[in-house]
Amino acid sequence: MQGMDPTAVFQEDQRLEKGLQTGHQGDPDWASYKLGVFICLNCSGVHRNFPDISKVKSVRLDFWEDSIVEFMTHNGNLRVKAKFEARVPAFYYVPQADDCLVLKEQWIRAKYERQEFMADRKTISLPGNREGFLWKRGRDNAQFLRRRFVLLAREGLLKYYTKEEGKGPKAVINIKDLNASFQTEKIGHPHGLQITYRTEGHTRNLFVYHENGKEIVDWFNALRAARLQYLKTAFPELPESELVPLLTRNYLKQGFMEKTGPKQREPFKKRWFALDPQERRLLYYKNPLDAFEQGQVVLGSNEQGYAVLADLPKGIRGNRWKAGLTLVTPQRRFVLTCPSEKEQRDWLESLRDVLSCPLTPLNLLRQYNEVSVQKREEPTAMAVFGNRVHLDAEGEGKPPSSPERGISSCLERRVGKAPRPCAAANLAAGALSGPGERSRSKALVPRRAPSPRLLLPPAEPEEAGLAVSRLPSGEAAE
Repeated sequence: MQGMDPTAVFQEDQRLEKGLQTGHQGDPDWASYKLGVFICLNCSGVHRNFPDISKVKSVRLDFWEDSIVEFMTHNGNLRVKAKFEARVPAFYYVPQADDCLVLKEQWIRAKYERQEFMADRKTISLPGNREGFLWKRGRDNAQFLRRRFVLLAREGLLKYYTKEEGKGPKAVINIKDLNASFQTEKIGHPHGLQITYRTEGHTRNLFVYHENGKEIVDWFNALRAARLQYLKTAFPELPESELVPLLTRNYLKQGFMEKTGPKQREPFKKRWFALDPQERRLLYYKNPLDAFEQGQVVLGSNEQGYAVLADLPKGIRGNRWKAGLTLVTPQRRFVLTCPSEKEQRDWLESLRDVLSCPLTPLNLLRQYNEVSVQKREEPTAMAVFGNRVHLDAEGEGKPPSSPERGISSCLERRVGKAPRPCAAANLAAGALSGPGERSRSKALVPRRAPSPRLLLPPAEPEEAGLAVSRLPSGEAAE
């Protein structure tokens, strides 16, 4: 190298930045010398796609002119962040290391090309209504068709319409029940977005995309903004920082496993599994892009007798895959096999993360209200035992061994890139420690909604979560 050494500048910048949460994967041994920031190898590949905005060099391998080293000395990550991220809205999703490419690209363009978050820009308000066309996958086939979507933020509704003019919406989705996450590999499109919502006790999946990366990311952030608007209205006493982790979430783990039935003598069947940690649901599908799940298990906690074991019950052999695990619930044991030992380890770690997090009152309220709707609409689809409900698509309707209740939204450890301690959602759900914080636990009971204590009988010490598996009307159970 000639003259000044950029390594010393890099080390000083990293010393100052230490402790800040960043989206870097690995050491930031690269730099955008046009912007004045140090980046990791993963991010350097994204920056190379925008030569008009950013130019990239290796800190240790490339030649550096003195003028560039001087420029890096007077900038650095903290100064550039303060300049270009001065007014990032709370709802705007900041991508992390393992997020998809379109999120990273649009984040870079929004910051450095469009300069949307500069301090001298006008205050960015929450987006209101939004309307446009997205390509949506058909419920019963693999064909993507152009559909008109309408977001009514103030009303808290998302609607979509078929191509026929003059007809009402095909679906009306309540923002309070909605989640959105990018699933580019599963959908098979670099801009693929999965929108999910609860309906009749089930999770409905919509798979959409847009040809333009900015458009699909704008839709994603508009949905997050509408969610934030709803949460602020429902829980006005909670600070914004504790609502943001609840806007959208990713699955903790997805992939194929094989499962047998409740008697453990049935043939093993290949199913696509998805673990939703905030809802504490392990859903399984015949195919990854199914509109509805074939079944689901709502997970309790270790304290309530839930566990996952790294083997199969004695005498049970899998079909093709031998790396097995057993999910233990108070009602039954779910026997599963994984395609590899690595997949087995990943599933064990993910399930243990969920089971180690205790249940919270927010999800007790949500699950109770959901079961109440099911009882009104489809009274023959479940067996009700006092306040205990057991639903199963595979033929089990016996009274559970202990009272069963809801689910928790407290786990943010590896989903949505929140810090590992799940304080935000625990506080939001009222799972607080210390007498001084008890009054704040009421903040997450929505306005005009009754308290969980008014809805549910007193809990028993051994109370377990609710195991659910049932299909919506017209769907065939396996």
